[in-house]
Amino acid sequence: ADDRTRVARAKPLIAAAQAAGAAALISGDGVEDIVGKSGADGLHLFGAGGVADAIERFQPEKIVGVATPPSRDDAMTAGELGADYILFGLSPSGAAWESARTLDRVAWWVPIFETPCVGFAGSIDDVSAIAAAGAEFVALGDAVWRAEAGPAAAVASAMAMISLARTPAP
Repeated sequence: ADDRTRVARAKPLIAAAQAAGAAALISGDGVEDIVGKSGADGLHLFGAGGVADAIERFQPEKIVGVATPPSRDDAMTAGELGADYILFGLSPSGAAWESARTLDRVAWWVPIFETPCVGFAGSIDDVSAIAAAGAEFVALGDAVWRAEAGPAAAVASAMAMISLARTPAP
């Protein structure tokens, strides 16, 4: 669609997210041209390519997040360039990585780097392990919509798992 149509489609979704207290980021081809017009809080990129340009253009007013391919080098490059967060576990096609690969990257990143880490949970069952590995955020994606109990119950379950995983043992 043209930019005007994409902005018109994005605005109500962005407004709903922001009204609920969440930051609204947009992602996809050419979103750099509509971030400001749409009212989005920032953008989400896939891979280290284009990160430097996006950071120069949008920070500090907007969030620039990056989902990296499995390469550790790409993750470090995006972090060194100043990305606001690094997401592990999601491919550009929207498919989740294998859980073990996501956990490996989160466990590697968290103790070494200051840039916040997001672990993508391919299923609600993956949330606890990602939180326990130290990710600052857990992204749920379509796992929320696939949950048998429904989206609200899936989010409540994920929140409980995160809380439990981060509660220090007595």
